This record gives sequence, C-alpha cells and structure tokens, in this order.
Amino acid sequence: MLYCSTEAAVLTPDEKARLEQLPDAAYKVDLEVECLLVDGHAGTHVGLAQSQDHAFDDQTHWWLQWSAEGGREWTHQTLCPAESGDAVCLLPVAHAGDHHWG
Repeated sequence: MLYCSTEAAVLTPDEKARLEQLPDAAYKVDLEVECLLVDGHAGTHVGLAQSQDHAFDDQTHWWLQWSAEGGREWTHQTLCPAESGDAVCLLPVAHAGDHHWG
C-alpha cells in the first residue's frame, strides 16, 4: 500500500520542545510529521507527533492535522482499535481509508 506522498509538516522549535517535555512523553520528536493516511486521500493530512504513556495503559496521542492551504490543528484522538497479528493500526479512531500497520 502507498502512503500519502504530500510533504511532511514541519514543526516549529517551540512545538518540538513542548512535545518532548510533556510528562510521560513516549519518544523523541522529529521536526517533520509525515501524513500516515493512504496516498490520494481526501481531506486533511494526519500525522502522529507524540504520545504520552500514562499509568494503567492510559495514553494521550498528539495528532497534527494540516491542509495544503496551510491550516494546522492539534487534536487528541484515541488510536484505531484495529489489529493484524502483532501489528496495530497507527491512525486515529474513525480514520478514512486503509489502516497503517506498525
């Protein structure tokens, strides 16, 4: 499957620092956020920028949604519950198109 071929969204240094300094941050943040949807999708682009792994399997996911026109929005959505063997879908719940397995 081909994933979205749009240019990645570039985070500001302040956005990157804020995401890395979140309590229970799961990983080091890249300056670029790639769209994880299928190539040719409709609507906004969606990329996972950071996750917070709290106690008791509670997580907060920081999704960046952006458009070709330049609009950007941060959202918190749960992960899609789909699984395939040991892989889970790395997209937000109710995403359009195919799953992104990781």
